Amino acid sequence: EAGEEEGEEGEAEDWPLIQNVTLAGPWHVLRSGACLVDLPGVRDANVVRNKVAQRRLTACSGIWVVAPIMRAVDDRTAKELLGEQFKRRLLMDGLMDNVSFVCTQTDELEVSDIWKDHHKEAATKPGRAERMRELHERMGRAAAAQVKLEHEEIDKAESVRALERAAKAAKKEAREAKKQAQEAVKAWEQKVAAGGPAVTLRAVADADGRVSVRVGADECAALRAEEERTKNEYYDANDLHQKKRKEHATWKRHVHDKEKVQHEAECTSLKAQLRPLCAVLRNEFASRRLQSDFRAGLEELLRAPDEEEQGASSSATPAAVAAPAIRPEDYQMRVHCVSATDFLKVARIKTQSDGKSATFESEEETGIPELRVAVHETTAQRRERAARDALRETA
Repeated sequence: EAGEEEGEEGEAEDWPLIQNVTLAGPWHVLRSGACLVDLPGVRDANVVRNKVAQRRLTACSGIWVVAPIMRAVDDRTAKELLGEQFKRRLLMDGLMDNVSFVCTQTDELEVSDIWKDHHKEAATKPGRAERMRELHERMGRAAAAQVKLEHEEIDKAESVRALERAAKAAKKEAREAKKQAQEAVKAWEQKVAAGGPAVTLRAVADADGRVSVRVGADECAALRAEEERTKNEYYDANDLHQKKRKEHATWKRHVHDKEKVQHEAECTSLKAQLRPLCAVLRNEFASRRLQSDFRAGLEELLRAPDEEEQGASSSATPAAVAAPAIRPEDYQMRVHCVSATDFLKVARIKTQSDGKSATFESEEETGIPELRVAVHETTAQRRERAARDALRETA
């Protein structure tokens, strides 16, 4: 089909619209005869897609609103879902019980964030808060030990680098002393060879301003002694550097690297134990939050208009649904929290090259089997209603 949409210049232009795509297969979730229909949202900004969604929804036995769990928890999604007019129609037709919320990507989480935000709610089940606190504290100690180990490695490495700098400075000083001694001896030998006196007087001032008198060969001997002293200092500094460098390399290989692996393995193990607990905790919170927001949205929809609202629009459609028998507390929207990615890995539908599951270790924990059951129950209820309707028509 082709629809029309206004272009940039305000002129109508054709754009392609796929009316329907059907996928069929021997999938477990469809064994009871269910048909899953993926629709654009009823609040889509595109009018055509919006109408398609609303038209198909009227023929559905159940309505799933699907969103990532982070969005479902953070936004007012449940309160605002489906749009006011569509909710009115569902209420009047008695179909509000058909609405369910599916939270996806429950395997994606940060343990520290969930524990910080929901640690008080963990106490709703006996022993869970204590277990999570124990794991969290142990993980904190393992992480602290790892940080301490890394700081120790940094200090040792810096100490070795400081000794290396000292050895290089000593080497430079030794080279300078050797150069001065060689120049002094060469100058003295050239002077004597030219017929000059073998012994000459020279006044030398040291750093403190003290003046001493040196003569010919004595001055050369002093410079050679300085050369020998600086050379020995360089040897000592270099030997110390090499010794500490080897000690650091041995410590890093036999202590640091092994302990680092142990700490990382401990943190990984503790996090693997915490992740499913945190996921379940967030799932519980998300379910309560969504159900509460859903009821709040119904309360706003059912709320009778006050005098100011009635005066503002005397001819408008009343703001509330005229159905006093309907109460928001009568509706407990079903919420399913699932992880399709972890399910595919745990069920070994995905290959091992894709890695292990991020959070859950069993298919049941992913929530997918429970969602399948909900599909089969919905299908069975639809068949039962169809059978009763057929009996009434033939009676």
